[in-house]
Amino acid sequence: MFFQCLILIFLVSTGQVFAQNEFDINQKVQYQLDLNGDAQVTQEIELINNLSQVYPKEYQIVISSPDIENFFASDQQGSIVQKIEKQNDQTTIDLKFNDQKVGKNQITSFKLNYNLPKLATQKG
Repeated sequence: MFFQCLILIFLVSTGQVFAQNEFDINQKVQYQLDLNGDAQVTQEIELINNLSQVYPKEYQIVISSPDIENFFASDQQGSIVQKIEKQNDQTTIDLKFNDQKVGKNQITSFKLNYNLPKLATQKG
């Protein structure tokens, strides 16, 4: 039996944004847990340009777990994963977009999929 939870920004944070006013960010994060406490995570992210001359080329995500498995990230043109680095108790993922959208109010959409083993435990 699977349980579905919609949790926003639980284990995931984005890298420091130096120009926060340049983009708006929408995120939808879904955790699907199995009876063993393993989670299948799906994130759908949109970066919305607030300026006409500035657009996202790269993105960094930091996940508070070193145990990520089967990580995949893509935009509409395919894989965008550049580097995955596990250090201490976190995983840092560098992404580079294939599909760069230029212009105000243009949206760069991408999706992340990964597994987090033993995310939850059952008590009682």
